[in-house]
Amino acid sequence: MISVFDISFADENEVPSVGILMMENLGKEDEEFWSRGMTADLITKVTSAGLIRVSYLSDILKIDNDLTLEDKASTLRVRYILSHQFLIKEDGFDLWCTLEDTKNDIALFSNKISEPMDMTTQMVGKLANDIITSLKVKTKQDMMKSATANAEAYEFYLKAKYKYEKRENTRDTEIVRGLLNKAIELDDNLMIAKALLGRTYAEMGDYDKAREICTSNFNQVQGVGDRAAMGKSLNNIGRVHADEGDPDTALDYFKRSLVIFEELGDMRGLTSSLYLIGHIHANKGNDEDALDYYKRSLVIFAELGNKNGIAKRLGAIGGFYYGKNNNDKALDYYKKSLEIYEELGDKYGIGSRLKSIGSIYAKEGNDEDALDYYKRSLKICEELGFKIYIGDILHAIGHIHANKGNDEDALDYYKRSLVIFEELGDKNGIASSLTIIGQFHGRIDRNLNNIDLALDYFGKALAIIEELGNKGKMADNLYRIGELHYRKGDLDTELNYLERSLSIHEELGNKQSSADVAIPVGFEYAYKGDYDTGLSYYDRSLAIYEELVDKQGVGIIMMYIGFVHYKKGNYKKALEHLEESMAIQKEIGFKGLELETITYLYLTYKHLGKDYDVNEIHSLIKEAENIEFELNYPLYELIEDKSYLETAYNQVQDKVSVMEENLAKKYLSYPIPKQIVEAWERIK
Repeated sequence: MISVFDISFADENEVPSVGILMMENLGKEDEEFWSRGMTADLITKVTSAGLIRVSYLSDILKIDNDLTLEDKASTLRVRYILSHQFLIKEDGFDLWCTLEDTKNDIALFSNKISEPMDMTTQMVGKLANDIITSLKVKTKQDMMKSATANAEAYEFYLKAKYKYEKRENTRDTEIVRGLLNKAIELDDNLMIAKALLGRTYAEMGDYDKAREICTSNFNQVQGVGDRAAMGKSLNNIGRVHADEGDPDTALDYFKRSLVIFEELGDMRGLTSSLYLIGHIHANKGNDEDALDYYKRSLVIFAELGNKNGIAKRLGAIGGFYYGKNNNDKALDYYKKSLEIYEELGDKYGIGSRLKSIGSIYAKEGNDEDALDYYKRSLKICEELGFKIYIGDILHAIGHIHANKGNDEDALDYYKRSLVIFEELGDKNGIASSLTIIGQFHGRIDRNLNNIDLALDYFGKALAIIEELGNKGKMADNLYRIGELHYRKGDLDTELNYLERSLSIHEELGNKQSSADVAIPVGFEYAYKGDYDTGLSYYDRSLAIYEELVDKQGVGIIMMYIGFVHYKKGNYKKALEHLEESMAIQKEIGFKGLELETITYLYLTYKHLGKDYDVNEIHSLIKEAENIEFELNYPLYELIEDKSYLETAYNQVQDKVSVMEENLAKKYLSYPIPKQIVEAWERIK
């Protein structure tokens, strides 16, 4: 027995362990989907049988085919190896399969199966049953049960699954859905096809459609009493509810699935449900419950003697503590996970965990240790050709250099990460790198600040994100592009991007983001003099903040509403909103808009003939680091010191001096810049 913190686990030899190699396709290249799909389904089926340790498909895909059988077993840390080949012929197919005990160098079975194509649907079940029977694994499930008896439907499903794994854009996803719908038309009981169809909608953010499909799927399998399929369907429905921000309903579904998997002795399902329940509790702040479920998941891997699984779950618990900002605990778990990976000689795991540890040091501002771990991780990943991690690590190293002010080095690493993702054809990675490079060039505090270059990178990123159909990231990038156009003085273009961003957030039901984005939209309309439209956006924002009980949000938006009423000359309404805003800001200790709020509140007092403390204004001015012309002008109106007007005028001139001529002319026509220029012209 070996101990990990307070958990002990069995030696790997105590539980049967098998590596199911990728089925070799002996036929045409376009028939590869058969072997790939059946291998994945076989691994899933055998894993769910009971006390048996099965290598992950991801590990199988990394295996060097030139290794000897013994070396493959050693690499996968298993005793038994299933090798199999598949060949489609005119009148059917041939399937060769051999299960070998690499410890005793004997074959437990070696068969050749020749059948018509109609029998392809039975092969996963037959092979699973042969493996379980040969290894004397007790199971409560019917291994021979097939997903369908319709070979044509099964073929469409396998084609869809293969295309899904290789998808690059929304067009590919549509093709996947078309293939799955054909499979379902041929066999309405093909539940695995329906489950995959639901997943395609969930990942695109269409939760209503995903939930509809998953719920229908569950009702159908419940009707025929298929407990294994019910457990999986419940988890699928739970994931949809979790993704759309309904953790309580998600938790209910995950717990129901847990009961079923416990009943069936499905270890794969158990670890999944326990982890998902733990994740929900973690997000809800129920730390003790979260850890309990995470550790129960860990115990199952312990019972299986699955060191790789233990290392992964230790990493997950480390991630939990990382998310809770408990860096010391996170570091403990990450380092224990690293020890196991090092013991196993698992370079992929070592590289991954070194990166995790580097992220903790980076989070703590310990740049030197962060760089050390990142670079050690990078070296291993480069040796392995593990390009997905290489791209992420280069990205992280870029952040470290950016934090240290090494702009050129940071940009170099960001661009290197972009090259890696482009080599991989990883469009998500490409979009991420383009976005961070755009953000880097768009930051005012950077030597490499270049708005046009930033817009170019953001534009390229947006095109890819739109192609991928990731609406959340689309909304974020539209907002960033809008901000850059604001800095160029192009308020019309800015509004176009901000309103598109807002529309997507509202479509997705992102209430907090909808409220946050509605503020600058309302501000720009008010800035252009369209006060009523500005107020309509502010009112939308206020309603959401009140619903969310977001006091800071309410305090901020009250200030902006008060500002608009002041500009419209509605001083009583301005007073009502500005005083409420100031009261909330004082209650929660928010200082971010104190000078702006007090300035417009006292201007309102001035118009209404009320007394105010001018000394408070001067104190706040002394504390302010930077005051822009939008505030310098009302300060001039309030305390009647011409120096504020002069500063405001010079700031306006500096801003329009770098604008294109047509934009500068339009910008100077907006109420605030126009008032500043006219007021200065009168007194200069």
